[in-house]
Amino acid sequence: METTDKASELHSIYAQAMGGSETYYKWSILFRNCKLSTGMKLLCDAAGAYWLADAIASYQPKLQKNWDLHNQQYWTLKVEDGSAVLTCRETPIRQKFDLTDFPSGEWKFRVGPAYYGQEKGQFNIIICLPTEQ
Repeated sequence: METTDKASELHSIYAQAMGGSETYYKWSILFRNCKLSTGMKLLCDAAGAYWLADAIASYQPKLQKNWDLHNQQYWTLKVEDGSAVLTCRETPIRQKFDLTDFPSGEWKFRVGPAYYGQEKGQFNIIICLPTEQ
């Protein structure tokens, strides 16, 4: 997929991802308590960017211990010239990716309201687009 086509598709996903997601998706056996919203799953599929969900999820064991970060975190991926930096607004987290084909720009994500799963009261968090609840 051409970079401009990919960027257009991702912007379209952002524009359509409004409101709440009724379905949450598992994507990794490493992060069983993290789920993706419909919009985030569509974005990861379109961009081939499950690495982004992995990166955000990898910080959750530590961040979920902080009550202030328990239900709401805002993440930004800034992409420029084929490299990217992922940051969490509420923390000093800053992870650099030296090489990515993710389209240039500033992309925002949210880790938000946790819920209790049906699997023995398991605690889960959702990685979503900022327009999803």
